[in-house]
Amino acid sequence: MAHITIVTSGTRGDVEPFINFAISLKNIGFTVRLAAPIDFKEWILSHNLEYAQIGLEPIKNLLETSQKENLLHFNIFKMRKMMAFFKQHIRDVLITTLPHITDDLSKETDLIISHVSLPASSDIAEAKNVPLIFVSTVPLAPTKLEQNIMMPPRFGPFSGRFYNQLTHLPVRFSRVFYSAIYKELRKKLNLPSNSRFTPSFERAGHPVPLLHIYSSHLHPRPEDWPENAQIIGFSFNDHENEDWQPPEDLVNFLETGEAPIYIGFGSMIPGDEKELTDLICKAVEKANVRALISKGWANLTPNSKSDHILPIGSMPHHRLFPYCKAVVHHGGAGTTAAGLRAACPTLICPFGFDQPFWGQIIFDRGLGPQAIKLKDLTVDNLAQNLKLLNTSTEFKNNANRMAVKLNQEDAFKNLMPYIDKALNQSQIQKVQAEKINLD
Repeated sequence: MAHITIVTSGTRGDVEPFINFAISLKNIGFTVRLAAPIDFKEWILSHNLEYAQIGLEPIKNLLETSQKENLLHFNIFKMRKMMAFFKQHIRDVLITTLPHITDDLSKETDLIISHVSLPASSDIAEAKNVPLIFVSTVPLAPTKLEQNIMMPPRFGPFSGRFYNQLTHLPVRFSRVFYSAIYKELRKKLNLPSNSRFTPSFERAGHPVPLLHIYSSHLHPRPEDWPENAQIIGFSFNDHENEDWQPPEDLVNFLETGEAPIYIGFGSMIPGDEKELTDLICKAVEKANVRALISKGWANLTPNSKSDHILPIGSMPHHRLFPYCKAVVHHGGAGTTAAGLRAACPTLICPFGFDQPFWGQIIFDRGLGPQAIKLKDLTVDNLAQNLKLLNTSTEFKNNANRMAVKLNQEDAFKNLMPYIDKALNQSQIQKVQAEKINLD
């Protein structure tokens, strides 16, 4: 069977889908190596997967520092400042670690599957002469019909199709921001220099599959997307924690009243963890609802005990959320999918990145209230929305219908034809190359 290298970077939501793919590929006989930040090494190794490190510094440290630098609320106009901040990290990824992700395999890598946050995977694939598949957790392919999800629907007098196209240019030509590092990378890989305006998601000048792992029931495929850009559905980790049972304190809490609302912000780290925790606790009490408060990377820990609140540690969302009446979170793609799959009405409190996009999707589809940015969160507006989540039959009915649709999706099944096609093309190219050498 073929050897596949999977490369990803980011927070848990950027890593989990690739772990799911790696496990599924391994289960059907492929050899798989998964390259990811050091934060997720133990998680990956726990599944008996080969691991390679991407970057030198934990992502958690970068998030903490970026929050202090007020970079977490990212938008396209902060691009230069954000790029400067991450420059050393990008160099650690591109020059120090990425070129070595295929080393030490018993055979050469036959295919690279890469998160779009690492467009330099195209250079690695070119140097290794192997096919490449890019995967995105958010809409990324350029379109005239929608603006880049990081951008507002209009900017001053600019809006419409031309404006939409312009907003996609910084992503399409993202390599320009680190052109010197890319030049150094290609020299290290013995590749010829190319233009700093080389499109980000091509391999050796040719389009490759750009697969989006979210549901078209939430965000349909734009009609003018190029053929290589497709939506394959959310990726769910059903093969993880199959024997998971709620811990005793959670069981006791669940048995003493109605289903609770989950509140947690995962890998996101607010400026003041204590202030946010106190705000959440006061809102829960004011709304008179029951809640599970997940500590997350910010370690949100209530100071006092309450019959309405149970602090919890890390628990698998796909096992926990079915016990919950609704969910409140930061709006990561993975957490959003897990909540909707469990038929949970959702309130998103976005920190930045793609999270406002998912918050708007939730509201537009009638799956929860209008998102509240973290900086705008108050005891009163959170309490009001907790009450709404707890009582709205409209949100619950819509969430039930969406859950039925999501539970019928299979991202891995939809991914496999692209893998098979890439491997077949690779094999044909190898045979042709061998024939040329013999001649």
